[in-house]
Order: sequence, then C-alpha cells, then structure tokens
Amino acid sequence: MMNFRCYSEHLCVISYKEIALSLLSWEWSKIIQSIASISMVWIAYKALTTWKQKSTADNKISFIGELSDEIHNFIVVISPAIEVYRFIKIGIGSHSSQDHYNNIKNRPISAAYIEKYGKEDGHLLFEKLNSCTSSVSKINSLITKGQIYNFIKYEDCQNSCALLTWQYDRLQAVAGLISQQSWNWENTKVVETLNKVLSTEIGDIEQNIKQQNIKFIEFAKDNYCSVFKNT
Repeated sequence: MMNFRCYSEHLCVISYKEIALSLLSWEWSKIIQSIASISMVWIAYKALTTWKQKSTADNKISFIGELSDEIHNFIVVISPAIEVYRFIKIGIGSHSSQDHYNNIKNRPISAAYIEKYGKEDGHLLFEKLNSCTSSVSKINSLITKGQIYNFIKYEDCQNSCALLTWQYDRLQAVAGLISQQSWNWENTKVVETLNKVLSTEIGDIEQNIKQQNIKFIEFAKDNYCSVFKNT
C-alpha cells in the first residue's frame, strides 16, 4: 500500500515537472502577441460595426433632411404656376358665356378663351413650370436613392412624392393643350380630352399638395424617431 502511494506521488511530481517544463518551453511572447492581436481585431470589429451604424444613421438623417428641403422648395416654386392656372380658369369662365361660341355644336366652353389667349397664357404657364423642373427631377432622384435605407413605410413617402409631382404633370398638360390654337372642335376625342384636363380645380391641386406634405412630414417624424432610438 505504501509502495503504491509513493509511486502515485512520484508520478504526480513527474507530471507537474513535465507540465512546468512544457509551459516554460512555450514562446509566451508570441502567445501574448497573438492574444493582443485577437483583442485588437475584436476591438476593431466592434468599432467598425459602431461606425457603420452611426454612418447609416447619419445618412438616413441627411437623406430625410435633403428630401424635406426639396419638397419645401417644390411647393414654393410651383405656387406661381398655380396662380397662372387660377387666372386661366377665370379667363375660361369669363368667355364661356359668349353666345357666338355657345351656338356651335359640341364646341367646348374653353374654345373662345383658347383661341384668344390660349397661346400666350399657355406659354406663360410653361415658363412658370420650367422653374419646377429641376426640383421635380431631384425629388424623383432622391426617391430612387432612398430605397437603399430600409426606411419605415417608405412606400408612403414614395406615394406622397409621386402625388406631389403629379400636380406639376397636370399643369403641364393644361399648358400643352391651351397653347395649341388649331384644335378641331368637331373631333369628340379632342373635346373630351380638353374638358377632362381643364376640369382640374385649383382647390384640388392645393389640397393635394397640402395633404401629401403632411403625409411626408409624418413619414419623416416616424423615421427620425426610429433612427435616434437605434443609435
């Protein structure tokens, strides 16, 4: 029994010595360097992840701000065109009561006005709309760019911007139609198209712009909150 105990203790001493010698034989400087390198990689990874998150947040905030500014600019620059259209509508109304034109079958009530003032006022409307062209292009460009950011309810933003810039398209159609003075009033399709385009009301345009601006502000608010919450 004693011999077995001594033998066991002898083995333990040998094992401890071997472990100690083995540990002493390790190149601790390289091991420490490796551990330090791994730590640096981890720190760099965390720093990069944090930087990417902050960079994405900054880009989102910058995008919303840029689009917001451009929408505001669009609302400002389209206002003169809306005012020109307001006077066009008044002009059409003031000429619609002329008996000479009302006695011609199928002739639209806008015909008298178009033949007298359509070319001049159409060109004036085009001139005012030209001031909106760059703003419309920039809004469309930003809307395309914004798809990469995974915004909350981005479709709402896209729809709002599309309906905003649609008011520009509607006024373009008005300008194009009234500036042509050689319409064939006997062509029912011409008359139908003209009546449809000129049925656009000023109040409808203004209300549409107001509503879509409110919807965009709601989109911007929700996403600002989301960005700040996650950073």
